[in-house]
Amino acid sequence: MRSKLLSDIKCRTTRVHGKEQLLTDGDGLYLRVRPSGKDWLFIYSLNGRRRKMGVGPYPDVSLERARQKATEARSSIADRIDPIAARDATEASAKAAAAAQAARLTLLGLFELWHSKEASKRKDRGAEIRRAFEKDVLPGIGGLYADEITRRHVMHVLDAVKDRGARRYANQLLQYLRQMFRFAAIREIVSGDPTFGLTRKEVGGQEHERDRYLTESELRALSRQLPSAGCYPGPETSSCLSQRASATY
Repeated sequence: MRSKLLSDIKCRTTRVHGKEQLLTDGDGLYLRVRPSGKDWLFIYSLNGRRRKMGVGPYPDVSLERARQKATEARSSIADRIDPIAARDATEASAKAAAAAQAARLTLLGLFELWHSKEASKRKDRGAEIRRAFEKDVLPGIGGLYADEITRRHVMHVLDAVKDRGARRYANQLLQYLRQMFRFAAIREIVSGDPTFGLTRKEVGGQEHERDRYLTESELRALSRQLPSAGCYPGPETSSCLSQRASATY
């Protein structure tokens, strides 16, 4: 039996000029030699059916590698599994994984998708949001996959903004990021929202209303507009309106 086994020299030097020739390596493995080239075949029987499985072209698939594949096929047959079906399932799974990988978006890709579908519909066509992302988000983490962004990444971006004293802007940037990741989660681009649970307290701090004093011209304009709104101030109110007053916004 050993004398029938193939060798590297025999695989390399055998040529045919007519019909194809099958050189056996034993236990179902054959090198098929044709004028157009050489390739490996594994021939087996399972459930009463005789089948041929291509193992690959020679010399791309070496004799050693062909023997390994034949051994794997025999193991499947011993478990009553068709090696062709097992190979096809493995290839289909690999193709699905490759397709899923190709469909993954980087954070930059997610931003562009969200911006085109949502942010660009704002009054300024999303110009302010784009400036914010291009300045403080995309340079640092734009190349990462969107589904790999964690809260740590988000806080790193926001802390950098806060550290330069732009606390209110940090809060606004948090809102932009939250809107984008909500958009992505709904479409199953990401499995979770890394901004979930973050509040202004953890980012730029709680914002408070500020006092602003009305100017004299604003007070006079207010006094003139009250009657048209059905309000007729009495002497005391008119006197107050002639003085500085404060209002919050």
